[in-house]
Amino acid sequence: MGSALSFYAAAMSDSPALWARVARAPAIQAEHIRALLAQDGSLQALERLRRSALSAAGWPPAVIASLAAVDTYTIAADVRWIERYNCTLLACSSPDYPPQLAELRGAPAVLFVRGDASILRHPQLAMVGSRNPTAGGRSTARDFAQYFARAGLAITSGLALGIDGACHEGALAADGLTLAVCGHGLDQIYPPQHAALAEQILAHGALVSEFAPGVPPLKAHFPQRNRIIAGLALGTLVVEAARESGSLITARHAGEAGRDVFASRGPSTTRWRAVATSSSGKEPNWSRAPQTSCPNCHFNWKNKGLVRCNSHRLPRLQGRRRWTTTTKSC
Repeated sequence: MGSALSFYAAAMSDSPALWARVARAPAIQAEHIRALLAQDGSLQALERLRRSALSAAGWPPAVIASLAAVDTYTIAADVRWIERYNCTLLACSSPDYPPQLAELRGAPAVLFVRGDASILRHPQLAMVGSRNPTAGGRSTARDFAQYFARAGLAITSGLALGIDGACHEGALAADGLTLAVCGHGLDQIYPPQHAALAEQILAHGALVSEFAPGVPPLKAHFPQRNRIIAGLALGTLVVEAARESGSLITARHAGEAGRDVFASRGPSTTRWRAVATSSSGKEPNWSRAPQTSCPNCHFNWKNKGLVRCNSHRLPRLQGRRRWTTTTKSC
């Protein structure tokens, strides 16, 4: 019986009109779809908009209302665009939905994917950082992305100017795989300066978004995009992040999901870069982080002590917050 229901759910996930409607109702998350499947064993209530069944599955009235508000003309236009540009609609009920992302709280119910959708299930490293990096930071990001891509990891980033673009370029230079998660519909490219880069990514990876065609790149969309970047990857590497940047939002999402978070310091003339892997939400006092000549020694903020690398014969930091770098051992 269970296998039959799984087959039915997978078959329903192939309905572009159904999932185009779901994508137009951003209040719907993967957890709502899973609750409905657990309640009814199928998606008939979603397809036929049975409000009582959706409510019985724990859907809030606002979520049901957002689904009912989507008009059929918009859905038809979205389906035409999907077919014209060979876009994949990847539903959370599909066996092809990336398992790493499925574990994330607030995971999207559906993803739009242009390119090779199978890469979303490939082991990934998220790399994010400043939109205005130093030349050294840009070079570091590109070199690391190239190295990890050659090692077999797909490089996931956000197609933004600066570090994001350098990470995609590094993966492409290694003939590796790279994913760009966008904060807008995939009928457009933002920033427009990366239109050519996006075409290269389509040939060696994929463009990914939870937003339907025509949805513009609004400021509020990028924190949502950042949670997908963190959720897809096994870990997140931050390069030259500003104190209140979206990169640290990505790092925080990764930490809350129990994923590894790493950081690379800037050039030797700058202050140490750091990220907190705890889920407390509090920003560290950056000015008080001490300097050290060894790039692998890091600071235990909780105990206010310097924890040195294995070469310096002191144990690793076991606390919930970690300051570290990804440079070579001393």
